[in-house]
Amino acid sequence: MPLYVRAGSLLPLGPIKQYTGERVDQPLAILIYPGNDASFLLY
Repeated sequence: MPLYVRAGSLLPLGPIKQYTGERVDQPLAILIYPGNDASFLLY
């Protein structure tokens, strides 16, 4: 399945969860796509 991402985007990816409050011990991966400057705020 193709994934279209805007140039300069930062895409945080985490492990699969069964529900939003579930705690996981795996690290978060951040994919950085080249291009314009971008930023994001991770809560």
